[in-house]
Order: sequence, then C-alpha cells, then structure tokens
Amino acid sequence: MKGLNGFLVFLGTLFLVVIGGGLLGHYFALYDLTQIVFGYGRELWTGLAGAAMFILGLIVLFAKITLQRPEKSFSMQNPEGEVRIAFSAVEEMLKKVTSRIEGIEEIRPRVVDGKRGIEIVSRVSVSEEVNIPQLTMRIQEIIRSQIRDVIGLEELGSVRTYIYKIASRSKAKGKNGETGVAF
Repeated sequence: MKGLNGFLVFLGTLFLVVIGGGLLGHYFALYDLTQIVFGYGRELWTGLAGAAMFILGLIVLFAKITLQRPEKSFSMQNPEGEVRIAFSAVEEMLKKVTSRIEGIEEIRPRVVDGKRGIEIVSRVSVSEEVNIPQLTMRIQEIIRSQIRDVIGLEELGSVRTYIYKIASRSKAKGKNGETGVAF
C-alpha cells in the first residue's frame, strides 16, 4: 500500500509540474495555449494559474523527497520473527529512567549507529553538588542495564556522557521574605 501511495503522489506531482510548466510556457509566449483552450484575453490568468500549479508541484515533490525519511531503527531476531525497535523509543525509555537519578537536572539521550552496533550519547545537565565521575558512571551503568534487560540487546557500542551544564543552586524566598539557598 505504501508503494502504491507513493507512486500515486509521484504521478500527481508530476502532473502538476507538467501542467504548470506548460501554462508558464504559454505565459512567456513560447506557444499560444489560450487560443487552443481558453480563447483570447486570458494570458495573465493562465500565467498565474500555471505559476501557482508549478510552485505547488515543486513544493509537494520537495516535501515528499525530504520529509518522508524512514525513522531510524534496529532489528533483532526473535524465535517468532524479526523485531524492529525505533531509536526514538529507546531514547524515550532511557530519558524516563535516567531522569529519576538524583543530581540530574536534565538528560537528553540519543541513539546513534556506531561501528560496533548502536551507541548511546547522553547530554546531561547536573546539579553542582554532585560528584560528576560517580554520577556519569551510574548513568552509563543504568543505560547498559536497561538496554540489556528491557530491550534484550547484549551487544552495545559505547555509552558516552557529555556534561553540557553544571546548574547552580537556585535561590528561594524563605518564610519572612529573606532569600536563602534552596537545595
């Protein structure tokens, strides 16, 4: 069905581009289409309609080519058959699990294709009071265990962590309006 749908969109787009190009050709006096189809005196409307169809056809064609890329995923063999898992599903799972770790302000895990299988690259914002080496080691351990235990993938490429921000302690107002440091 997807192949047929893509083919029909391609044919419709091709039709718009050809008709629009033909009308534009008439507008620029390459030939006299109005005498054949519309009669005299409608050159401006013919040119505008041709330009609109031509531009619309190019936009649809460009959108079809660039916007409909398949979502990245990886596959695993199961006794019942192949299982495909989207990178975005893994990223969401890892984000939910690792964002609960104390000391993490924000985490953005990304799954990428690597030389030795999938790799995880996490951008992390941490609190300033945490021990960064211990925290990053914990993040990497949790990511590896989640990939192994939940997804069932034993081979995992590198798990890299990039600390992009060390958040300072926020100031909060006390009961009497004085400012203090909130932890």
